[in-house]
Amino acid sequence: MERRANAFAAAFLMPDEAVAAAVRRSQQGIDTIEGVELIAKDLDASLTATIERLHDLGYLDEAQQEYLKESLKA
Repeated sequence: MERRANAFAAAFLMPDEAVAAAVRRSQQGIDTIEGVELIAKDLDASLTATIERLHDLGYLDEAQQEYLKESLKA
């Protein structure tokens, strides 16, 4: 239930169109933590929420998502 609530909140705060526009504007891409940081800043969202939303929308596969989440711990 909590996962669904988080997904709803992310969709509300980071609509598909806003995420797509932020990805297009990103000069770094989405496969590095630096690139995701720029997208998160553009969306005014946390890194963790941005990684989850990028994954939910299909911009990141499972391996990329895990890599980026691990990068946050380093």
